[in-house]
Amino acid sequence: MTKKLNLEANVFYTRVMDYIYFVYTTTTRRDFLNIDDLFEQGTEIELKYAFTDWLEGLLNYTYLNQWPQKDMSYMEASSSVLSMTPQNMFNGQLRAYFKNGLSANLELHYVGATDWRKYDWTPYYTTYRPAGSKTYGGGKAARYIIADLRLGYKFKFLKNDAELGLAIFDIFDKQYDDYPIDTSSVGRRITGTFTYKF
Repeated sequence: MTKKLNLEANVFYTRVMDYIYFVYTTTTRRDFLNIDDLFEQGTEIELKYAFTDWLEGLLNYTYLNQWPQKDMSYMEASSSVLSMTPQNMFNGQLRAYFKNGLSANLELHYVGATDWRKYDWTPYYTTYRPAGSKTYGGGKAARYIIADLRLGYKFKFLKNDAELGLAIFDIFDKQYDDYPIDTSSVGRRITGTFTYKF
């Protein structure tokens, strides 16, 4: 739009034909079947703004609406597939690049709630797991907001480009779950990197 401001919007519509998913065909057996046609439509809007020659901001929002074919054969399975995708997602970023090689990137991520189908994964792993142990997955995944930070420093090393980086994922250690499982949750992670181009 202008040298400093850029706005981009996308609208999409998708039809997924004969979606493959596993359903209970008896009380003790699951099978992978072509359950239905699924439809989705949504929009993505992104706004970028250059505050200065070294600082840039970005806002991004995604909305997704999904629905099954009306004459679906497996109502429960189709409904599960649709509810496992968040309807609203949002990202915000501040990016700073300095002439001395330093850089910083601060991000905020929002993901709406999802409702996953519940499973007991034990039957698939009885060969490898102790008798009587179980892993349960699924259920409600609450909405969450997390913050990430990355710091970098670019410099010359042996006449080539190199960079040292420090990344902190989930700064405030929110312990969130994209997919609920009783044996784990995602928390803070700190990583360091060294890259060298030659």
